[in-house]
Amino acid sequence: MLNKLNREYFSRSISLIWEILLISLPVVSFLVFPWLLPYRTLYILFSFAYIYLFFQTTKISLLDGLKITRINLKKSVVWALAYTAFSVLILLFFLLFYPEVKNLSLILPDLNNLPFSIFILLYVFISVPLQELIFRGFFITRLKLIFSDVRIVVFLSALFFMLAHAAFGQLIILPFAFVFGILLGLIMIKTENIIGPAIYHALTGVSAFLLIVV
Repeated sequence: MLNKLNREYFSRSISLIWEILLISLPVVSFLVFPWLLPYRTLYILFSFAYIYLFFQTTKISLLDGLKITRINLKKSVVWALAYTAFSVLILLFFLLFYPEVKNLSLILPDLNNLPFSIFILLYVFISVPLQELIFRGFFITRLKLIFSDVRIVVFLSALFFMLAHAAFGQLIILPFAFVFGILLGLIMIKTENIIGPAIYHALTGVSAFLLIVV
């Protein structure tokens, strides 16, 4: 019995270490070689090869694993809209007392290189879907195979999400990314549908960008 528990603990530990490496190595690369940062979407695209192989190995359907489904679709959208309203109110309150967040060169470095409209289109239709498929679709499914406690799953998925944002090299982003990751994870756990987190991520992100720009 003890050997079985030790093997299970060892297996979980190795799996968790692998997940951390999967996130931390690209982040370190982006920090050491800042010129790689504009190509981060390519890294995200390449990571889907690993995701595909993982689900093939575990005999889990790719659509089921990433939670691309119509099940709980309405519930997922409702949660997304509710969380968006809550988040925008919190953001307005925060900007009221910390107007220095409007420093675009600090928070949104990509805006220095792209027209705002193009930035938003790329964010909504490329960046957000890719992030959600990886951090909510893949990582939450992956972590649920390791941990039975969904609180640990949500916490770790938010931690990985925060670590990925460390690639920007701006510490002020990290606490926001962690809290945002917690809320995104909660929607995913509640609905088991990727659409809700994607909608919440896109709406809240665009609202934040507009408020910062204005």
